[in-house]
Amino acid sequence: MTSKDYRVLYRFPYTRVGGIVNKLKKHFTVVSAAGLPTSALLKLIDVISIDTMTAFIALGGMTCCVLHSFGIIFYKLVGAIYLSSDSSRIKISYLDFWGKRVDIYCPVSDVVPFSEIRERTGDIYINLRRYSTPQTLHFTLRFGTVLDAELFTHVFGNSNEF
Repeated sequence: MTSKDYRVLYRFPYTRVGGIVNKLKKHFTVVSAAGLPTSALLKLIDVISIDTMTAFIALGGMTCCVLHSFGIIFYKLVGAIYLSSDSSRIKISYLDFWGKRVDIYCPVSDVVPFSEIRERTGDIYINLRRYSTPQTLHFTLRFGTVLDAELFTHVFGNSNEF
């Protein structure tokens, strides 16, 4: 099936922001990892002062920590859920650790319905589970948008939250 054969059921509007944060995290981690020994070498040959080296290490470390912390919010967060035109398969799009979009195709029967999930659908994150794998993805009904409530109910079962 092509992507034209799928209808959007759910969309998280801030997926691009999460992708940008995670891509920044990757690039800034590489720059910091390369800059740390470089700044130490420059200090050893007296090109920069100890204060400049310390500032570079502290700012690089803090920025990496902040970006990795924000990146955790978007890790394995579902950005969109699509249903095939024959209502038998879904496509789940989510962000990986480095901000890359990952698409999973699976039958609707593989999705664990809300009635079998212990989490409340009003929580910020809801676990999206499948019977065929222990992998858990996350999505949010509070900040995301259900675009077709009837088809969403067909996939996940009944909930009054959307």
